[in-house]
Amino acid sequence: MGIVKDPLSFSRFRVKGDLPENFNNFFNEMIQRFSFQRALHDEKMKGWTSVDNPLDTGFEFANYAVGEYMVFSMRVDRKLIPPSLLKLRFLEEEKKVKTETGKKFLSRDRKEDLKEKVRLELTSIIPAVPSFFEACWSLRGKIVYFCSLSPAPVDDFRDLFKRSFKTELSPLLPWGPVVPEPHDGEDDKTAASPGREFLVWLWFKSEERNGKIAISGSDVELIFLKRMVLESGEGEYSESVVCQGLNAGLEEGKEALRKGKKIKEARVRLSAEEFSWEFTIKADHFLFQSMRMPRSQEMEEESDRDGRILERIALMEKAAGIMDELYEIFRKEAESPGMKAKRSAGFEKWLARR
Repeated sequence: MGIVKDPLSFSRFRVKGDLPENFNNFFNEMIQRFSFQRALHDEKMKGWTSVDNPLDTGFEFANYAVGEYMVFSMRVDRKLIPPSLLKLRFLEEEKKVKTETGKKFLSRDRKEDLKEKVRLELTSIIPAVPSFFEACWSLRGKIVYFCSLSPAPVDDFRDLFKRSFKTELSPLLPWGPVVPEPHDGEDDKTAASPGREFLVWLWFKSEERNGKIAISGSDVELIFLKRMVLESGEGEYSESVVCQGLNAGLEEGKEALRKGKKIKEARVRLSAEEFSWEFTIKADHFLFQSMRMPRSQEMEEESDRDGRILERIALMEKAAGIMDELYEIFRKEAESPGMKAKRSAGFEKWLARR
């Protein structure tokens, strides 16, 4: 799921540097060179595959090229050896060697050799568990969308991308790289993220005109839905409040704001023109989770594979672009003393309203 089908969760990255000459040939060579390959004794394997078929690692028909985008998938296979099984097999092997050699004790080096032998034997027979993560590379925008928010797949993707295409990825954040790298885990430093202040402002703005917010000479509608997470403090001293439900939940959220908490994540519905999206926005690293895309007749048409993918990419980029634009409005208000004072007065009235 992801670029091709709902639900869509994604991190965004900026591609550093310029694309090489004869990029199409370069990309085709590298994606095949670093395509997924099985290795009998490796506990972890990763490489590129097609988004249409995880067994397609040849990319013979360049099906990764969709308009001005490169759309492909990362496959990661892991062989997880249960510690209890590893210990049992080692004890069996140790007993066998002692019997054969007549020794009561084995040296530390010999034990280490036996453990490695057992690990390799188990690795060769235990089936790997595969995971797949879709990616979309906008060549014109020099942006990569990666369909995972979790730390390990993100790290694997950035590492494989760098080795494959000889360029690095940096997190794409509307406020710039001033907070830790994007991931879905806890981090002691994320409480200072500008994204939390932005979501508080966004909730306030969404209720100022019954959901309507003016951007670029037109209005979009943004409604906070039935779930948000608020947090104060950092690390082991943090306190979280999860608000669910409509009226009661949002009132609980306001009470948490009055006590100094900020919004860490929220489920919202965004509408612009004839389109409507629903997704969870994660404030600390501006991540988009479980996005439900607008439906259209073109999307339902199964025969036009490239057309469906291009439409989904366009809608994904549009939703992310609107959120970036809303953040820019928030930033300008924060930097303008007059606008900041006016906003502060309105915000205090809104926060006190029950």
